[in-house]
Amino acid sequence: MHELHKPTERVVKILEILSSVTGGLGLAELSHLLNIPKGTLFPILRTLVELRYLEFSNSSKTYQLGVRLFTTGAKFLTESSQYKSINKALQRITKVCNETSQFGVLEEGNVLYIAKEDSDQSLRIRSSIGIQLPAYATAIGKALLSDMSMDELAHLYASGLKPLTHKTITNLEVLYKQICLVNETGFAYEVEESNESIRCIAKPLRVNGKIVAAISVAIPLFRYTEDLQEIIEQQLTIVGLELEQIIPFILG
Repeated sequence: MHELHKPTERVVKILEILSSVTGGLGLAELSHLLNIPKGTLFPILRTLVELRYLEFSNSSKTYQLGVRLFTTGAKFLTESSQYKSINKALQRITKVCNETSQFGVLEEGNVLYIAKEDSDQSLRIRSSIGIQLPAYATAIGKALLSDMSMDELAHLYASGLKPLTHKTITNLEVLYKQICLVNETGFAYEVEESNESIRCIAKPLRVNGKIVAAISVAIPLFRYTEDLQEIIEQQLTIVGLELEQIIPFILG
């Protein structure tokens, strides 16, 4: 076996060790676990954060895996059996509910839509694979934000919450109260906040306790019923558990 390129090996080890923990690790912890001096390690971490392969929490001073691991692997996702499994999972949701289902991740303060399964219905929503919408204005985004503290939200949306519709939440405290409820109910909700005449239900997906993605179903207001909501929440729960088993393979 050839001798490994040390800088590259260090990057890989950083990503591997962060994928194995919950809640991230600080500079001192990473330095100790990797046996790399802090002065050598910090520029690597800073570069990975700048490139968004890692995320740094100002409140906890810890590093976690970044969403760029999803986006850089776009070709892998579209060709892999795991990506096909995500699509098949969404297809099952849409077949039962006959409404559009989506899979997304957090890209800074936005939802990045990775996969989507359209229903046969004629009314369509404003989303497609690869586009981004403000997370605070969508149910799937609220699900992705639901573990954040008020300080983390304030830092993420330092420039404020800009409305997409007349019902978009623009008050940070209201947003925080809503995402706190996600951990109580297991679901996030949106009513005409990103698309007029559309409501949405979403569920966060976790790996090792950390939210890494979310799934949602969008429903036009005129088709919404409490019975349909119950069916959708059942499907999001069942399929969500399956997807949580697939996501670790995508993250590598």
